Amino acid sequence: AFNFSYTISERWLQTEELVILCVVMIFLTVLTCIFCDALKKDEILAAAAGKKYKKLFMGLPIGFAQAQICPNEALGGEDLYKLLDVNTQFMFYFGVTKGECKDTYLSRSDNELLKSMNAWFAVYNKSAVEEEILNVEIEVEQIGKVFNTIMYKNEADILNMVLTDITEEKETQEKLSKAIKDANAAYHTQSEFLANMSHEIRTPINGILGMLQLTLMADDLQDDYRDNLVTAQNCADTLLRLINDILDFTKLESGK
Repeated sequence: AFNFSYTISERWLQTEELVILCVVMIFLTVLTCIFCDALKKDEILAAAAGKKYKKLFMGLPIGFAQAQICPNEALGGEDLYKLLDVNTQFMFYFGVTKGECKDTYLSRSDNELLKSMNAWFAVYNKSAVEEEILNVEIEVEQIGKVFNTIMYKNEADILNMVLTDITEEKETQEKLSKAIKDANAAYHTQSEFLANMSHEIRTPINGILGMLQLTLMADDLQDDYRDNLVTAQNCADTLLRLINDILDFTKLESGK
């Protein structure tokens, strides 16, 4: 009887342990499923966000390029710059395709425009300190464009370049500057003309006033003649004052 009871108890314990083990396994399985489901959802959300920002990046109205710094001991320590990605506007600016840009070493590119950019990245990489933003204007004569160029690092070996086409803005500034210069030149010419004319006119008027004064000094002048001469003298004085005012005004404008 003792042996029978012991066997029953032992089997009961084994069954209980098995049940507990099954419950634990089911619980772990449920947790794993929940975790995997949450992870899958996170991956889906991350992928969707990645696509969203990738679409935003590709649709930017300004050019963007990202390059990796690749040390190259074979070239005496000269770094290589490999394009990792570019957006649509960058390709439009330079007339290149995705295939010409993606994972391309700039210094080895068959495209001369891309090859010239190697110097842009090299200058920034050698001169800039960590996290410094470089903002310069770069003229690309091959395509007749001027770009406002911003370069910066967001990682130790990653360089970013943002390009804005300011060609029209520069052309407008040059036209405006030329128009202002031409207007100033015309104004200066006008002032010189007025000053010269004032001098030229003032000389004969002084002569007229002198002769009138001499004539008025005569004692045998008839009254009506004297009145006429006095009127002429007053008119000449008024005209002379007006010319002097014009001359003073032109001197003021020319800063004399």
